[in-house]
Amino acid sequence: TEISLLNLITGEETKGADLLPSVYPGFMAINHELSYLAVWDRKTVSLWKLPDVYLEKVFVITDSDTQGLAGPILFSPDDKLLLAAGYSPNEILFWNVETGQFLHSIPVSETALELGYHIVMSPDGRLLATMGNDGTIRIWGVKK
Repeated sequence: TEISLLNLITGEETKGADLLPSVYPGFMAINHELSYLAVWDRKTVSLWKLPDVYLEKVFVITDSDTQGLAGPILFSPDDKLLLAAGYSPNEILFWNVETGQFLHSIPVSETALELGYHIVMSPDGRLLATMGNDGTIRIWGVKK
């Protein structure tokens, strides 16, 4: 698997890089400053520096973080946090982008995070919303 940056007008590749051999990307997110691409596989989140397309950090997900499948990921509006939703156990994980340190997780009900779910964060970073296959939208307060 590889990452390619394409010129939107010409469609030509401007930069490219191979992902780690063991990475099969499940979900991806680009930060608001357009300086990072995060790629979540089962046990790692790879943080790629843009636009140069080089691997800057790999966040290893330990068994204490999550044991299962990767889900949607996103950067907080200030780009200081990376959030990821995991399936087994069902939880939302938080990392410090600068240090790569795992900060904490929020356990959520099985119906809050199922296949086909979404997570979004408010522009001020104070609210997090999840939606599962059951169609229920849940809104969470996020402490600063």
